Amino acid sequence: MRRKRYQQGSLQKRKQGRAMVWAALWWEVGSRRYRTLGKCSEMSQGRAKFMLDELMRPLNQTAQERQEKKKYMFREFVKEKYLPFCQRKWKESTASTSKERIRYHLTGDLGMFEMSSFTREQLQDFLDQKAADGLS
Repeated sequence: MRRKRYQQGSLQKRKQGRAMVWAALWWEVGSRRYRTLGKCSEMSQGRAKFMLDELMRPLNQTAQERQEKKKYMFREFVKEKYLPFCQRKWKESTASTSKERIRYHLTGDLGMFEMSSFTREQLQDFLDQKAADGLS
């Protein structure tokens, strides 16, 4: 299932019979949706855009609620996300050595930090410290 994202929709002029109309197009539940907003002669583009925004508001509200994600600590992320994913493609010998290295060198030192709190400089300082300790 595709994740729900914020969408603006599309506002287009379409011919319906002999009249030009404002048409709203957007994606919902995996398919393209279409709604006629009104005749171009009776409605300005600004008013049509406002009506399109009103149509999109409930969809975007649910998309915003779904995007609030769990904040992982490094140790949790490695245990719940990284290792299960990587172990599927590792041989048994690789898994036994790599898990131990990750547990000792990474989660031991960085486990209590929140994933979003890392900066590039902090990670490079961590690698420099490990290199100074004789690790490559």
